[in-house]
Amino acid sequence: MLNSLPLIENKKMYQHLFGSAPTRPRLNIAAITRMWITLLVTGCALWSFGQGQAEAAPNATQVAGDITTNTIWTAANSPYEVTDTLRVQPGVTLTIEPGVQVLVSEQTHFIVHGSLVAEGAPGAGNDIKFSGSNAQPEWWYGIQVTYSEEQPASVSFNYVTVEHAGYYIVENEGALKVDYGSGTIRNSTFKDNSSNGINASLYGPVILENITFTNTGLYPIRFGNGDFDPQISNIIATNSGTEGAGSNAIAYSAMSWEEGELHLNKTGLPYVFENGFTVRQGGHVILDPGIEVQVENAFSVEGELTAVGTADQPIRITGLNKQPGGWWGINVNGDFDAPATALLEHVILEYGGRADSPSSGNLSVNTASVTVRNSVIQNGGQHGVYNSGGAPDDEFAILIENTSILNHAASALLCTDESCKQTLHNLTATGNATNAVVIRQSQLGDVVWTKMGLPYFVVGNAGIGRDGTMVIEPGVK
Repeated sequence: MLNSLPLIENKKMYQHLFGSAPTRPRLNIAAITRMWITLLVTGCALWSFGQGQAEAAPNATQVAGDITTNTIWTAANSPYEVTDTLRVQPGVTLTIEPGVQVLVSEQTHFIVHGSLVAEGAPGAGNDIKFSGSNAQPEWWYGIQVTYSEEQPASVSFNYVTVEHAGYYIVENEGALKVDYGSGTIRNSTFKDNSSNGINASLYGPVILENITFTNTGLYPIRFGNGDFDPQISNIIATNSGTEGAGSNAIAYSAMSWEEGELHLNKTGLPYVFENGFTVRQGGHVILDPGIEVQVENAFSVEGELTAVGTADQPIRITGLNKQPGGWWGINVNGDFDAPATALLEHVILEYGGRADSPSSGNLSVNTASVTVRNSVIQNGGQHGVYNSGGAPDDEFAILIENTSILNHAASALLCTDESCKQTLHNLTATGNATNAVVIRQSQLGDVVWTKMGLPYFVVGNAGIGRDGTMVIEPGVK
C-alpha cells in the first residue's frame, strides 16, 4: 500500500503528512491521527452548534420592524419569517390569508398596536400557523395585542394554530396576550406553549369559541382585571400546568369585579380564582348550573352573588387545595348602606374556613342577605356557617333550608353577634365538632327558634335582649 501512494507535489503538505521527504514516502501515523481528531472534533462542534440554532426557512419572506400601512400576507409569499421584533402600528391592520405559515425567530416579539386579522378556513392547508422558527417550546415571546384604553388594539383568529411561544414563563404572559384590546378567537389550537395559552385583561370584549389547548405551561386561559364579561364556549384543554403552576382550567387572577354582570357559564373547563376574587358593590357574579369553581384563597362578596344550580347539575365551589381549611370560604360582607346579597341553590360548598382562623367558615356572613337552599356545606376547617350579623333589620338575614352541613372542625352554624338573624328549615348536620346551631350572644328584637332538624347550643350569656321576645316552638331542643 505504501508503494502505491501517489507522489505529492506540494512539499509542505508532503512534509506535514509524512515528515521529511525521503526517496520513498513514509507515513507519519501520529500526524495523520492528529489531523483526523481535529477534523472530527471540529465537525462535532459545528453539528452541535447547528442543533441549537434555527436554520433560515428556505424561500421565506423575511419581515421585521414596524408595519405602518395596511398590509396583507399572502399564501403565495408564505412562509413569513419574523426575524426581529415586529409591530403593527396603531390604526393599521395586518391581514393574513388562509394557508400562511408565520415562523418567529428565537426571543422575538410579535406586537399588535393596531389590528391583526388571521382568518383561516377549514380543510388541510387552509389554516394559519404561528410557530417558532425552531419547533420547541419557549422559543419566541408570543403575540401581544395592546395599546391604550382610548385606542384599543384588536385581534381576530379563525382556524389558527399558535405554538412554541412563551419565552417568559410568568403568570401574566401568554402565547396570545390581549391587554388594552379586544379579541375574537374561534376554531383554533394552542399547543406546546410554555406560559398561558391566552392571557387577557378584560378591558375590551373577548370571545373564545371552539378552542383546543395542549401542553400549556400554566393555564390555557387566564383573565386579569377589567370590566368586560368574556363570552366563552366549548373549550378543551389537556396537559396544562407543565411548568408547575396552572391546570386544565380557566383562571381569574386577583379579580376585582366592580360593576355589572360577570357570567361564568359551562365551558368544558372548571374555573380557578387565584390570588383572591372580590365582587365589589355594584358588581354581580352569576354562576351557571354544572360549573366548578376552585378557589386558591379568598372569595369575597361585597355586591351580589347568584349561584343557582339544579339537582342534576349542582354548582361546586371548592378549594384549589382540596383539604379542609384550604381556603377562607365565601365571605359575604356588605355595609349598612349597601348590604351584600348571595343566593345559593343546589350548591356544594367545601374545604373553606381556615383552621388558623376561628372567626371563619365555609360561608361567612356579615351585614348581608343570604339564602341557601337544597345545598351541601362540607369538609371545612372551621365552622360550616359563621354568622356575625350586622343589624336587627330583616334585610340583614340568613335563610337556610333543605341543606346538609357536614364534617367541620367546629360548629355546623355559629351566631356570634346580637344582631344576627336567621331563618332555618329542614337542616341536617353530621361529622361536625358541634352538630348544632351555636348561639354565642343575646339576640336583639323578636326571635323565633323553630324545629328545623338541629338543636340549639347556647354558650355563655346568650339569650334574648331587653326589649325582645323569644318564641321557642314545640319540639325544639
